Amino acid sequence: MVKANALTNLIKDAATAIPKTEANGDLTATPGLYLEGFFTGESSINTISLDGGALGYNSYDLLATLYERYKNSGKAYVTMKDVQWCPYTLLTEGDIYDSSAKYYIDNGHYGFTPYVYNTEDDGKKFNADVLSGLLYRDDGFGGRTEDGQFSTSITQIDDTTVAMLQKLNSDTVHFADANSSAIRPQISGIIYINNATALEESEIAVLQ
Repeated sequence: MVKANALTNLIKDAATAIPKTEANGDLTATPGLYLEGFFTGESSINTISLDGGALGYNSYDLLATLYERYKNSGKAYVTMKDVQWCPYTLLTEGDIYDSSAKYYIDNGHYGFTPYVYNTEDDGKKFNADVLSGLLYRDDGFGGRTEDGQFSTSITQIDDTTVAMLQKLNSDTVHFADANSSAIRPQISGIIYINNATALEESEIAVLQ
């Protein structure tokens, strides 16, 4: 068994979610989060409360689906802490430098800068940067094309997402926080937006 906040896969197909009995009698099932009827509109679920980014971009799919259902009627409640809608893997204490990998560091301006490893300090700066919570490794999430472009699962977080987050922030009639009395959903974490239109940092800041 896996704790709910450690699940990484999102199961949308009911047939996939049903456990199967193997020839030897063992019961097997596809690991992941399954919400019956949620993606087909047959569920009355109106609340998302997630703590942690294990689901990666899958948590974006959850939010986008809930948003489409309630953006014009009814009311939904959302709390999402430390989401990881990011094409890179956030490093944590204990991660070891791999010279064959590509690394990026959060530049503090809603972007990522290629990271240069210091070969003269025996990894001390690297370890410090890992502990800072700002260092990422490119693990090729979502698959890549030959020219290095991200797959659809990543590029879908585009200008449409900006509009969604702005409405979640401003529409207190249809959306509120799930775990407090806050009138707006609380969403935190790393949100990589593949936007075509440049944004001022002040415009993005209100989405935090």
